Amino acid sequence: MSVPHPAPVKQAPEYHNVLIIGAGVTGLAMGCQLRSMLGETDVRIFEREAGIGGTWWSNTYPGAGCDIPIPLYSFSFEQRKDWTTFFALQDEIQTYLQDVADKYDLTRKTHCSTEVSSAHWDEALGLWHVYTRPARGETTRGNEDKHWVCKVLVSGVGGLSQPNPCTIDGHEKFQGPLFHSARWDHSTEMKGKHVIVAGNGCSATQFVPIIAKEAKSVTQFVRSKHWYAQRPANPVDFRLWRWLVRYVPGFVYLQRAVIFTVLELSMLMMFKHRLGTLYRNKFAADCIAYIKKTAPPKYHDVLVPKDGELQPGCKRRVFDTDYLPALRRDNVELERSALVEIKEKSVICKDGRELPADVIVMANGFNITEMGFPMKIYGRNGHDVQSYWKANGGPQVYRGSMMSEFPNLFLCMGPNTGTGHFSYIFTAECVTRFAIRVMAPILKAPRPTVFDSKAPGARRSPSVNITRQKEIEEQVWIQSTSQNMVYSFNCGSWYVDPDSGRVAAVYPSFQTMFWLRSAMPMYNDFVYKGIRAPGGILTRIRQGLGIGGTPIPTREQMVKFKQGAYVVGQPKVRQEEAKQIKSGPGH
Repeated sequence: MSVPHPAPVKQAPEYHNVLIIGAGVTGLAMGCQLRSMLGETDVRIFEREAGIGGTWWSNTYPGAGCDIPIPLYSFSFEQRKDWTTFFALQDEIQTYLQDVADKYDLTRKTHCSTEVSSAHWDEALGLWHVYTRPARGETTRGNEDKHWVCKVLVSGVGGLSQPNPCTIDGHEKFQGPLFHSARWDHSTEMKGKHVIVAGNGCSATQFVPIIAKEAKSVTQFVRSKHWYAQRPANPVDFRLWRWLVRYVPGFVYLQRAVIFTVLELSMLMMFKHRLGTLYRNKFAADCIAYIKKTAPPKYHDVLVPKDGELQPGCKRRVFDTDYLPALRRDNVELERSALVEIKEKSVICKDGRELPADVIVMANGFNITEMGFPMKIYGRNGHDVQSYWKANGGPQVYRGSMMSEFPNLFLCMGPNTGTGHFSYIFTAECVTRFAIRVMAPILKAPRPTVFDSKAPGARRSPSVNITRQKEIEEQVWIQSTSQNMVYSFNCGSWYVDPDSGRVAAVYPSFQTMFWLRSAMPMYNDFVYKGIRAPGGILTRIRQGLGIGGTPIPTREQMVKFKQGAYVVGQPKVRQEEAKQIKSGPGH
């Protein structure tokens, strides 16, 4: 298969042991832990935004904040005692991430406003060739098209980094500001304006109460229902708590452990078994009571999921940040009808009504089908990641990090890593530590000096990849186990890849289990080329006992997986198959 290569650049390639794509939470986790675990500092990071922080750099909409208690939504190795609130806001989190980058000398090694256009695996040399260009075409001195080479390539691009575009008919004709909440236009004045909001998920519930204080009117189009829950109390408001955190040794880690336990137990709600059903029923009853107590009665039928309509756990729960009380304002209206057309200064509802519009804010989620791969990364045999997944029935990786056709490539937060109820940062630490343990022998090998396989003195660097069999076994376990989870009810969850119907976004078990498996790599699942696999006698005994390994699927599970029995709903793949059948002979 021929692979398109970018136009040659003028400069000779620049080499570093590790290249990381993305300077958000996961990219920083990798950079920090490479230094602390291996002493590896020959690292460069590429970030397409103008600063460090990833989601917390780009999502600056009013009220943007975290819905996980900050002691757990922060690095375990960089705990702080001076958080101003239990559920931190965007500016404080971004400042924290910048401080961490400064402390670990990653700011100096980060190339901002730089995006990766493509990356190519060189099988002859055992190296990655990475090509970058200025983001948004902003060419400046020191930031132009460039060729890089590395032993290890890491993707720290998050799955929620690509906002869904506006596809509503007529949107290109709109004469006012139209933007996604993740790309908030702070130059837009809301005061005295008719504001249209498309969407009612986590982001919208945070910014609607704030813009409603200034806007002449806020009309919010409800796309789907959610479970709105009362946000827990803020212990940082209590003087005694602040004193304990600041002066009692170890208290900061104790509170983190308590939060971990509470959130981990909430995972029970995801399971279909009896205990999970009891948990869901209790959670649903509490949410319904809160919604009915807080929101205007006229919106109860719009907000409250009906029996069998939406199981708790199918989507991430939404903590109320004064959103439901804001619906009582005279200038806020929930619109039940769909938004079907946009005109120059108005929008059209499905029922034919026309509403004035000065500003339109899209809160319509993110494109998860690319799963953190907006760039082209080519592995063995010319496969790029997207075509590789498509050819194999959907997104799939081993331990959220590795793919068989892509040696020395590690994802920080690939498919099937988080659980929808837990801290993204905790999971990112698990994945990065796993990846570092696996890549350690590669980085300890001699540094290459020749980057052309045809040049004199060229030698192949060591490489590692997961075997295809173990990659498949991991995916069979994930998809078969996911059938025991509520999001396999076909409830419209974004956890499910719409193209393949596979559960692609979440891990079908407790994060404790994910942590244990990440902490104990099965080195005999990998192919190390040009170097010996790590592990002494104790590691070999553990591997022989299967401790840390993926359960070997049964023959029945393998057959079901190949037949597509674990697919959720009617994905696009099946829709296309149905169209072909209907349009075939005799129809």
